[in-house]
Order: sequence, then structure tokens, then C-alpha cells
Amino acid sequence: MTDTQPHPRTCLPDWEVTELPEPQPLNWRHWTRFVGPGIVMMGIQIGGGEWLLGPEVTAKYGGGLMWIATIAIVLQVFYNLECGRYALFCGEPVFTGFMRTRPGPRFWMGLILFLNLSALIPGLSTHGAAMAAALWLGRPPGEADRWLVTALAYLFLLAVALPVLVGGKVYNVLQAVMTVKVATVLGFCLVMGALCVSGSNWWNVFSGFVKFGTDYAVPLDRNREMMAIYRRVMDQDAPGRYVIYGHIGDAHVHVNSFPETREQFERGKDVMTDLAREAVRLGGTVGAEHGLGKRKAHLLEIQYPPDQIEAMKAVKRRFDPEWLLGQGTLFAQPS
Repeated sequence: MTDTQPHPRTCLPDWEVTELPEPQPLNWRHWTRFVGPGIVMMGIQIGGGEWLLGPEVTAKYGGGLMWIATIAIVLQVFYNLECGRYALFCGEPVFTGFMRTRPGPRFWMGLILFLNLSALIPGLSTHGAAMAAALWLGRPPGEADRWLVTALAYLFLLAVALPVLVGGKVYNVLQAVMTVKVATVLGFCLVMGALCVSGSNWWNVFSGFVKFGTDYAVPLDRNREMMAIYRRVMDQDAPGRYVIYGHIGDAHVHVNSFPETREQFERGKDVMTDLAREAVRLGGTVGAEHGLGKRKAHLLEIQYPPDQIEAMKAVKRRFDPEWLLGQGTLFAQPS
């Protein structure tokens, strides 16, 4: 393979150029090779802190904050994808790529060692030992039980290192261990969630992903009146569970409501419809910026009389007689 492109100058020796290895066939016989790296990464991430901090935050502030974890997970997915792309293209780990950048490998090595200093301290094995000792003793261990916690901590640390030391190829051993770990932890959480968590609490968690939002606008001279309606209605229906933001200079603010229970969810849909009627009453529109699509198609009947809606459908039929485009958008599919 000939390389005609000049390589950028870095703080490490230049890359060598060679052919990529032949990819593995994409079939079910090799499925473990595709999911294996993901299993290993999941197992590494299931440590101690996040499994304690997450429940603590949920207990203090409610399940609605679980959306923060979702954002963090999504961002990490894209970061990991870019790390994988770098490794495939350059044939080296992304940490080597960091060392190629200024101020140089000494700086990056020192920073990485500093950030991983806690890995040299067997904190997780000590935490596990304390929990195991509590299960054995039937009470939280105290100062007099230090010998038991210390012995269990070293035992757990040895149990973690032993498979890697004597189990053959390191990656294969890690993949097997992490598979058991992920299946055990997630299976336990799933069983406990199904048996011990009420339906209302499950709703509290998933409601953090649900919101209602308006896209209504009114004439500028009715803006103050519409804002007063928003605040009066939302203070009464969703006190402390809504925000008003957006294009106030265009008399086009957005009102977002965050329900915490199923009853609030159902009630919130009616409230948003009532606010749409208020906007139209003041000479405004129910779709100022984002359109109505499928979920808000029912608002069209608030904005326009039946004859005008029928005229819109006639235009739709003329350009799309089979109703193939945007099925269910604005208008229901004809029978």
C-alpha cells in the first residue's frame, strides 16, 4: 500500500502505513466478537460510585432526574465511537493519540496516571468486603471487625486478579468475567425493580423523559395578555413543574410542563389544548415554529374551520392521491 498523503507532525514517531486486516464475516457465529468489547466496557463502568450516587440522587430529588443519566450515557456513546474510529484508522489506542498532541507524552502520561491514581487503591474491594462482612455478621461492621473486613478485601482483590493472571488470553478472560458481572448486576436490578418498585414509582422515573410543550404565538399587542394566561393556568395546574422561555419579542414563548404522575400527564394534555384555544381566541396560531405533525394534529381543528381543513385535504389529494407521503401527518389516513 502506498501512502501519498503527508502525515501531520506529532510529538511521537511517525505512523507506519500498512493494510487493514480482513474483517470478520458478519453472521451469528461471530456475534460474541461484536458485542464482546461492549460487554467489557459495560463491566468496567459498573463500579461502585455510580451505583450508590444514582439511587441517592433519585431518593432525594425523585426519579424525574434520571434524564441526566441518559444524556451522560448518550454523550459517552459518541465519545466511545470516536475512540474506536481513531483506533481503527491509526492502529493505536486513543490515549496514544493524546500523547501525540502538545504539550507532549510526558504531560499526558502524568495526567493519566494522576487521574487513575484511585485505581491503585483497592477501594472497591474494601467496599465489597464491608458489605460482605455486614451480611455475615447481620449488622454493619465496626472497629472491632476490622480484621474481617481487611481479610475479605484482600480475598476479593485476589479473586479479581486471579482469573486474569492464570486464565490465558487476558481479553478473553475479561470478556467472560465481565459477561457474568453484567448479567448478574443487571439481572438483579431488573428482578428487584419488578418485585419491589411500585408502578407509580416506575412512572416517576420515566416521566422525567416526558414533557408537554406549546408552540403557540399571538399578535404582539396581545403578548402581555397571553403571558398572564400562561402563568395563571400553569401556576394552578403545574406549580413548580413548568418553564416559560423562548421568543418573547415575537410573542411566541414556549411553555414546557413536566408531569410527575400519570394523572398529571393526562391532565397536562387537556391543559395544552385549552391554552391553544386561548391563543386562537387572541388572534394567534397553534403552530408558530415547529409545526403540528402527528402528535399535535388535533390542534388544527382549533385553528381552522372544517371547510378550510377540507380545502387542505383537497390539495393533499391532488399532489398525493395515494396518501403515501407523510402518512398520519396532520390528516388521518383515509379508509
